Amino acid sequence: MSVTPPNYAVPSQAPIVLTAESRIERFLEENFKKIVLALLLVVVLLAGVFTSRHFTAQRNLAAAEKFTSAMGVEDCDVVIQKYPGSTAAGNALLQKADLLWQQGKKTSSIEALQEFLKSLPSHNLRASVAIALGTKQASLGDKDAARATFETFLKSSPQSELAPAADIQLADLLWQEGKDVEAKKHYDSLLQKYPGKMTMFNQALEERQQLMTSGLPQTEVAGPPPAPKPEPPAFQPPQITVPPLLPPGTTAPSTPSTTLTPRVQTPNPTPTPAATKPTPKVKSKP
Repeated sequence: MSVTPPNYAVPSQAPIVLTAESRIERFLEENFKKIVLALLLVVVLLAGVFTSRHFTAQRNLAAAEKFTSAMGVEDCDVVIQKYPGSTAAGNALLQKADLLWQQGKKTSSIEALQEFLKSLPSHNLRASVAIALGTKQASLGDKDAARATFETFLKSSPQSELAPAADIQLADLLWQEGKDVEAKKHYDSLLQKYPGKMTMFNQALEERQQLMTSGLPQTEVAGPPPAPKPEPPAFQPPQITVPPLLPPGTTAPSTPSTTLTPRVQTPNPTPTPAATKPTPKVKSKP
């Protein structure tokens, strides 16, 4: 007789379900070192950023103080060389260009503006400097350089508020070269080309259009000869207003006051002594 052994079924193990908290704890245990290193790296980066900003602010402050005390071209050169690329260096370049222009060193002034545009691409006065550079070049008769400056500015900053100023001066160059038809078309196209941006330039544009319509010459002509200097007026004695004499307690009548003109006394001519005949000498007899 065979005995069948009992069938002992092994119970299957239920899957372990991890809660959100346990998952976070397990992640921290497995990646603790990496997390600490990442936090240290963030702290180092933040410290570096704050330190860099602090030193940059101190540098800009020192540059601004140095620029404020700059009086001549040499002082501006000190700021430019000691603080290159700073806002104060850009301001010093502009002041240097202005001083050189006033001193008659116009070529050097233009070179200073060109250095500004080359070394300070993000300065907030860049657009104004480009217009000033082209204007100065045109005033010296270098029309090709002026045209290149204005065209470069329009290509790089077509949405600038000063773009109409550059376009107006391009039309001016055409007019100066005798290309009246092209200049007029250029002027007439600006209102449609820059809608909403011509407010500051409407008067300048209208003046040019009126001059072109009137046909007035654009070249300088000699003016009329100066008027002769007037002869100095004869001496007029001052007039003295004398109020009427009134007794105490009475009011002034409606009669006008008396105006007296003092006489100018001229000195009497000094009498010249009459010529006297010399008395003849009488010779005594011996």
